[in-house]
Amino acid sequence: MAGLRKKVSGDALGPATISYGEAATITDSFTGNLVFNYEKYIKSGASFTWNHTASSLSKFSVSFPVPSGKIGYVGFTPYLNKTWGNSYIDTFNTAHVLISTSNNGLVYGYSPKKTSAGFADGLYALIIK
Repeated sequence: MAGLRKKVSGDALGPATISYGEAATITDSFTGNLVFNYEKYIKSGASFTWNHTASSLSKFSVSFPVPSGKIGYVGFTPYLNKTWGNSYIDTFNTAHVLISTSNNGLVYGYSPKKTSAGFADGLYALIIK
């Protein structure tokens, strides 16, 4: 799955070539009804190595040519691992005996993928304004 695109270079008016920019830092995230701290359960139940954060390269492996008369920049769209599960709320009486369990809905966790070199994995693309 892909995350939200981040702008990693300044604008360039063509004809120009963009070959480096800023590094983007991608962090993990969680969504759903997180009434309690389910993050540790989501992380421990993931079928992949959980990455809290990952940074992209600032020097691109390819150059991006901006066409004459156009304004463009390089965007980085990170790749994310996704996992999910149901969250539950247990209710206990004063004697600490479980009296009910209710489904609190789905919770999702997203972790940035990394390349074998340890950088954020994703797609660099020229974006024309």
